[in-house]
Amino acid sequence: MSLPAAGPPGASLPAATTSYGQVIEYIQNRVYLAAYTHPPNERTPFPYPAAPEKSPSKRTSKSPHHPVPVATGPKGHPPLYFTVDDELLYNRFHADFGPLHIGHLYRFAVLLHEILGDPKNEDRGIVFWSKPDSRSRANAACLLACYMIVIQNWPPHLALAPIAQAEPPLMPFRDAGYSQADFSIGVQDVVYGVWKAKEEGLVGFRDFRLDE
Repeated sequence: MSLPAAGPPGASLPAATTSYGQVIEYIQNRVYLAAYTHPPNERTPFPYPAAPEKSPSKRTSKSPHHPVPVATGPKGHPPLYFTVDDELLYNRFHADFGPLHIGHLYRFAVLLHEILGDPKNEDRGIVFWSKPDSRSRANAACLLACYMIVIQNWPPHLALAPIAQAEPPLMPFRDAGYSQADFSIGVQDVVYGVWKAKEEGLVGFRDFRLDE
């Protein structure tokens, strides 16, 4: 689903893409949520924190032949970017745009699970990105937060904490109707609804049947 394609050896890469809003860290040094105006690639600036130096031990401090080790891990590798903007589509009635349904969440969970479990991605950050428009950002944030509830077993407040200060704020979902919307729900409402459904045994992916 819209993973970055590798070009031929020696091929020039497009200019660095533009980020819109924040890059939000969900799982430290591992899973991120972001929005971009153009598809990101390995030249896209990414805000990995600087690798801290470890304090030297007594042994290494006495010997000039043993340099101080430096922390390694995902920070030293370009992240892997993926999106589902053109794969998981909401079938709107009029001006409504989401949230995506449980089948979409299942397909997203399977994809992210496969990406995280791929040995080639063990030392890379994983960036789930969307287009920068308000509707795409809201659907992407909702998907990832619900994934944290259903698959990672996070409580709602932890799943919502990373996006609580999203800038610009996430757009609320609206009624599927022609008239002016007089009722809306936010990502928070959906996440708490999914959590409650999971607590009651109504949502689970172990025996989920996508075709139904």
